[in-house]
Amino acid sequence: VNMSESEIVEAARFRSKHRLPSLTYRHAATGALLSRSSQPMVGVGGHRCLADEKLLNLYRLRGDPNDTQLDTRAEFYIFDARRFRAATGNQIAGKGVENERHYHNTKVVFCNIENIHAMRASVNALADLLILGPADDTLFMSKLDETGWLGHVRQVVDASVQVAEKLAVEGASVLVHCSDGWDRTAQMVSTAQLLLDPYFRTLEGFAVLVEKDWCQFGHKFHDRCGHGESNYANQDRSPIFVQWLDVVHQLLRQFPACFEFSEELLVFLADHLFSGLFGTFFGNSDRLRKAELECPRATVSVWTYVLNCRGRFVHPRYRPFDGIIWPSSSARKMRLWERYFLRWDPDSHPRTESGAGPEWRDDYGALGVGRERRGSGPSPVAGGGLTPLRPRGATDSGDAGISRPLSNVTSLERGSLGAPPASTQRDA
Repeated sequence: VNMSESEIVEAARFRSKHRLPSLTYRHAATGALLSRSSQPMVGVGGHRCLADEKLLNLYRLRGDPNDTQLDTRAEFYIFDARRFRAATGNQIAGKGVENERHYHNTKVVFCNIENIHAMRASVNALADLLILGPADDTLFMSKLDETGWLGHVRQVVDASVQVAEKLAVEGASVLVHCSDGWDRTAQMVSTAQLLLDPYFRTLEGFAVLVEKDWCQFGHKFHDRCGHGESNYANQDRSPIFVQWLDVVHQLLRQFPACFEFSEELLVFLADHLFSGLFGTFFGNSDRLRKAELECPRATVSVWTYVLNCRGRFVHPRYRPFDGIIWPSSSARKMRLWERYFLRWDPDSHPRTESGAGPEWRDDYGALGVGRERRGSGPSPVAGGGLTPLRPRGATDSGDAGISRPLSNVTSLERGSLGAPPASTQRDA
């Protein structure tokens, strides 16, 4: 039984900001579906929506309502990124969480990930610690724990592992949501896909993942990063994307050979999230970037530089692994992202065996990749300066600016998500 257009509209209206439960990934081996949305408009009256219940049941049955065998045994999981108290507290505002009794074979799991305000307070506390430092250096680790940053990172890893287990081990379909579905939801679904699918652990696959689950699903980059805003007290600011890059950093630490890209890519993306040199992270939605800001015409995609300079970001120990990786979410495994947060601390830099100097260098070379040099990559610049890209026809004495993108991740091949996992890896 297919859903009519009116039913789809009705289901969307039942979700906060009309963010309809949408499919983002299908596990190749089990066929289980991963979808994402915003919270339901339940309210204190316990409202329900038959169209929403029908849609989630179709996801449970993987789109085939006539599969009677699957109908009797298939379970469905709703992962709510929030705490139970926070989710139910939203009922006062007419929102809330799904009632399990209204959905077939469905269980709701709360992940206890804090909201954007807690993350902002945490990263501010971390910044204070790293800039000012404790009076007694022996107190650094305890003070780091008090910031809560690594605890928040751990919660995202743990929730993502649970989602991956439901999809790959139980073969059950999953819906993930938080409040509005563009912060914690993006963190969880994108991390789960990194665990499950080797394609997203490649350089191009990672670009597709960021474009798909962050850019095109409407993460509010402008509000969260405060691009062009002078009000630093804005309550919409929050380090959600940087925090997710930290999550990926934790995965890289545990499984370095399973990722084609290195930590350098993560630092590069974290830097240029704020640099304004690329249009990838402008605006609050894909529509704004394309229709109003005209980013495809007026700016360069960050993936233009990355894919034209693969050698700078490829991990030298990369060994393709077609299976699932299972990271540990133990607090003992979480580490401060030193390469990003401590790069300005000389004492934190790793030293070469000969003691010749630090190994951390943020040298991205010349960013002036002309269209006539497609695929050749930029040549290095002494001192590691970041040179703006110039428009077509500009001379060395002309005005510097941003040229049109050489390539765009949306043109990458997205049809194949890799072979079904033949084996798995777990971190010891």
